Amino acid sequence: MNIYVSQVYIETGIAYPFSHHFQRFISREITARVSPSEYFTKKFGEDYDVAFYMSAKSAIPEVEVRGPTVYRDTKDVEFTIFVTFDKSQGDSTEACYRALEELLCAIINTLSMLQFDVSRLVDEYKSLITHVMSEPKMLGVKRFGWL
Repeated sequence: MNIYVSQVYIETGIAYPFSHHFQRFISREITARVSPSEYFTKKFGEDYDVAFYMSAKSAIPEVEVRGPTVYRDTKDVEFTIFVTFDKSQGDSTEACYRALEELLCAIINTLSMLQFDVSRLVDEYKSLITHVMSEPKMLGVKRFGWL
């Protein structure tokens, strides 16, 4: 079982600059830090993956999690996580850090509800955020004015 994180932004001008390198890294690191639950396996099957789609909205006061949507043909259980976006902060360093914290806390809460063992992720999620924020390739070239 794998856990995937991807991004899809539905509001014009509302997006964070996280790159595909971030998506691959965070997916790999979350998968390595959680253990599947018997509850999840019984409910969906041994060969199902979990996908989290990160999005953002400017008009929400707190994180929203939608789902699950279950795709039996591809064996995916999908959730969409809408993090907050403050237009006055845009994609500043502080805003990106907050978005990552909101995303990972929502993932932890969702996986906990599915009875995954998330104890390692809880212990280490702040170090994952620090790593992402320190790696220019994870923040995308737009962030550095190359586009």
